[in-house]
Amino acid sequence: MFRDVKVGDRVWDVQCGWGVVEEVGADDFDVQFAEPDLDGDSVDGIYLLDGRPHAWVRNPTLFWDEIEIKAPEKPVRLVERTFEGWVNLYGNMQPYFRAALDMAVRSVSDDSHINTFPVRIIVSGVPEGFTFSNVEGWGLNEVA
Repeated sequence: MFRDVKVGDRVWDVQCGWGVVEEVGADDFDVQFAEPDLDGDSVDGIYLLDGRPHAWVRNPTLFWDEIEIKAPEKPVRLVERTFEGWVNLYGNMQPYFRAALDMAVRSVSDDSHINTFPVRIIVSGVPEGFTFSNVEGWGLNEVA
């Protein structure tokens, strides 16, 4: 990328901003940056010919022109939530959810009661951090 770099060329680094090439060697070159660091000291750096500040750095940080890096907003991650409880099923096929077996047994209300059985509901595609505030009202317990 910088094979034809010359003393006096303007270059731009993602951390230091604009600078000027001060010295060119066989495998690297020195850049003096316009803006001082936070202590007021001048900043310079040595770069490899591919724009990396060190051989162990994976990507270049120096370019011929200013580049704009825009960080994306935090994505909405979808998770899976699991709820457990008990269901009383009545003749009208209307289920009534309860958080615990003893609550389900105590709440059997009439002769149309068919059965009481455990349920485990897995809800996929729930935004991370979303809470089900009415789960208690549904008679379900969230399982961690």
